[in-house]
Amino acid sequence: MKKLVLIAALLITQSNILYGKDPNTSLSSTCADERAVGYHKFKFGDLTITALYDGQVDLGIEMLNGLEFTDHEKLISMTDSKTGKLPTSVNAFLISDKKQNILVDTGTANFFGPSLGKLLCNLERSGTKSASVSSILITHLHPDHIGGLSNIGVNNPFPKTHIYVHQEEIKYWLGESSSESLPPMLKPFVSMIREALQHHRTNGLIKAFDYESTLVMNIKPLPAFGHTPGHTAFEITSNKKSFVILGDLIHSHSLQFAKPTIAIEFDSDRTAAIENRISILEYTAKKNSLVAGMHLPFPGIGYVDGDRNNGFKWRPVERSTTH
Repeated sequence: MKKLVLIAALLITQSNILYGKDPNTSLSSTCADERAVGYHKFKFGDLTITALYDGQVDLGIEMLNGLEFTDHEKLISMTDSKTGKLPTSVNAFLISDKKQNILVDTGTANFFGPSLGKLLCNLERSGTKSASVSSILITHLHPDHIGGLSNIGVNNPFPKTHIYVHQEEIKYWLGESSSESLPPMLKPFVSMIREALQHHRTNGLIKAFDYESTLVMNIKPLPAFGHTPGHTAFEITSNKKSFVILGDLIHSHSLQFAKPTIAIEFDSDRTAAIENRISILEYTAKKNSLVAGMHLPFPGIGYVDGDRNNGFKWRPVERSTTH
């Protein structure tokens, strides 16, 4: 319980950062002031996929559950010597054909400080204006995935864009009693989520879906609940090839592929999160799907080998065209 209170306090402190932005700042001027930090564009069948880097967050080792002693040793060797935490990427992905641009997640914007919030600038640098994004798919409503919807304190980058959110996410985070039923560490998220979604809710731009839905560009939602009640992976198919966006199924690539039973403190249902992680990893390994993850090392693209009995292995792709 003490750990949860400390984490909650940290989140509240971080959430207050968003009020430090100049509300008159435009997206263009913000991008002009920052260095380019990354986008990665490649062809996938008839589609173009662009991995977009939002920045880096430091993940505390204490956030991971189910670790053995050797896991701790491995993690410690990977931590930042100054912070003692695991540097973790925050990514999103753009799927484009000749008619439309579909964005999956939007990054943090200014919710969590200066090391993050670069996604909108990298979208622009990659050659896509935010106004040309026709639809946005949301893996789940944690603030590091939806902050860019409104870019709090800055001009709204997606004022007319429809966003697609699983119906269970909407119930869980936006219900009248949602903040009362949440554990302490997640309570600060509620106001952040509602702030990020305010414009789209007010203007009727949120479209709810379930796991049986077929979404824009024939994208298929895959059940990945457990991290949150409506957490969703997305499968994109082109020329009979499969590309699966994992969302937050993996937070620590160095451990959770080999040991998918390792969970993260943020999971709303740890048992379901573990089972769906194993199921989707096995699904992608059998199909030899190209996969992408929001917290895999940028650009977060690769393949999964293995099975549920012997564990899995992450095989990242080369990124010769990363900018």
